[in-house]
Amino acid sequence: MLHHDAAPLRVLYLGGSGTISASCVRLSVETGMRVAMLNRGRNEKDRPLPDGVEALVADVTDDAAVTAAIGDRTFDAVVNFLSYDAADARRGFPLTVVRPSHTYDDANPPLPGGWTVVDRIARGAEVPVHGDGTSLWTLTHAEDFAQGLVGLLGNPRAIGETFTITGSDVYTWDQIYTIVAEALGVAPRLVHVASELYPVVAPGWFWSGEVLGDIGHSAVFDTTKIRTFVPGFAPRLTFHRAASRMVAWRRDHPDTTTADAATEAVLDRIVGAYHAAREVYRAWGAS
Repeated sequence: MLHHDAAPLRVLYLGGSGTISASCVRLSVETGMRVAMLNRGRNEKDRPLPDGVEALVADVTDDAAVTAAIGDRTFDAVVNFLSYDAADARRGFPLTVVRPSHTYDDANPPLPGGWTVVDRIARGAEVPVHGDGTSLWTLTHAEDFAQGLVGLLGNPRAIGETFTITGSDVYTWDQIYTIVAEALGVAPRLVHVASELYPVVAPGWFWSGEVLGDIGHSAVFDTTKIRTFVPGFAPRLTFHRAASRMVAWRRDHPDTTTADAATEAVLDRIVGAYHAAREVYRAWGAS
């Protein structure tokens, strides 16, 4: 576990209110760091952030606005959660690259379709699952990811290195959906849909590409390196426990966890296409 830092680092987070970054901000404060976060001043999911965090408001793509917001402040480390390519990441700084996998938190369930899928499970509607539901998938709660990232801050040995930070929770997709259903107190109605059908039925949906290029494949990671650099890295949240927390978050935040009509329509089309295909196959078998 990470302990209080008697010689606090000064850390700037670019971002700070997202799925992963909010947990990192909280843990940084808990361990005694002096934390500032720079973003556009939005916290759309209403994630709790600790007192004492200095909020700087600017668009990170606007260099002049960022310079004005930071002023004469100096930092020991900058964590950029708004960097999406190599050129953007470098910008003249020595850097450490951190690679999460599928990371979620209480406000962002790790299901294709998010809270809309949780709503379907809760009310007993059919839920499409890509493939046969048996591919293995690694899930990491953002609080566990934060242990690794925050543990790297201030360590000069980490500069120039790349780290994979994931937990050890590995489940089949059928298990993932079933665990969420158990937390809701219901039995899931899972429909196994060929991954190739998703982009045919819903070509514009983000997850249609993911079921072919990402989540349709098993993904298990070696975290030896992060455990070597951060001996206190010890993921603690099983998905069973996290699912109960997500259900509690849904109860306490109804305005931000409702089903989305557009996503609902996509899921209905996928389920409908599955049943239509089955009817075709039945007809062929009967002929």
